[in-house]
Amino acid sequence: MQELLSLLIDEESLTAYGWPHTPVETVIQSVISQCGHMPATESEEMSFADSLRENAKLLFSVVTDDAAIKQLLNNQTVDQVILHMLRLAKS
Repeated sequence: MQELLSLLIDEESLTAYGWPHTPVETVIQSVISQCGHMPATESEEMSFADSLRENAKLLFSVVTDDAAIKQLLNNQTVDQVILHMLRLAKS
């Protein structure tokens, strides 16, 4: 998730959210909130891992206008999309 954040959000903005000293889930939630959306949070109904996955989907939706990524999210799990994005960034 740390690599994903650095791919999607510029370093200056990340620093404003307390990166790298603030936990990654808190930074993601802050970015989502700043974009006017409600982040998922851990609860009795949603595990920490599931809330992180849901917030990764939201992060993609709120910070990218890339139709290809949105299409990937419709056809693959968010875990697969994240791995795909990281592979592309490294190549």
